[in-house]
Amino acid sequence: MIWDKLDEQDWKKAAPYVDTVLVAVCDIKPENKLDLSSQTSRTVYVASEIERQLKGRVMLMPPVSYLSNEPWFQSYVSSIRSRAEKGGFRHLFFVVEERVLETTPGVDWGTALTVSGDDNSDAQIRQLCEQIVRQWQEEV
Repeated sequence: MIWDKLDEQDWKKAAPYVDTVLVAVCDIKPENKLDLSSQTSRTVYVASEIERQLKGRVMLMPPVSYLSNEPWFQSYVSSIRSRAEKGGFRHLFFVVEERVLETTPGVDWGTALTVSGDDNSDAQIRQLCEQIVRQWQEEV
């Protein structure tokens, strides 16, 4: 389920089955204008593919963009996590590039799905989907 593609009636029918939130996190560098598009496209693509493959149980939220080393970011991530939990979602996954994890050591991501390398390989997407399914199975 993609949050902006649902009407209210469809959401009311699907909501009881959707227990997982997926959020792509994009570290943007606006000072590098030529690379701005590619900075976010891989992470957003991977998150979209995960949602497509696990459709029916996963809600893909809008991406979160931030600038490196912003002091407010840690509390913002915590706020997203607590609000998702209060909203009835049992699982929350942040889709982040490896370098984002390296530059945000103080952020408690919970369960982060790490996008690595320079490709959008099917193998990587399959592996991340399997990580989500394993977490679902641990709950049973």
